[in-house]
Amino acid sequence: MGNLEIGKTISAEVSHFLKEFTTAQDIADVNAETGVSVSTLNYVKRRAGNISEDNKKEL
Repeated sequence: MGNLEIGKTISAEVSHFLKEFTTAQDIADVNAETGVSVSTLNYVKRRAGNISEDNKKEL
């Protein structure tokens, strides 16, 4: 499915998978468990933000 590289966006394939198979509740649950903001998670999911050390483990 592709590697997650720090400083780069996720692949189009991973983005499509996340859009198809995650819900707003899933994103909220990850936020509650990890503290990574909902907006950051959504930016990464839409390929609008890069992967960082902090959000990589949540993906």
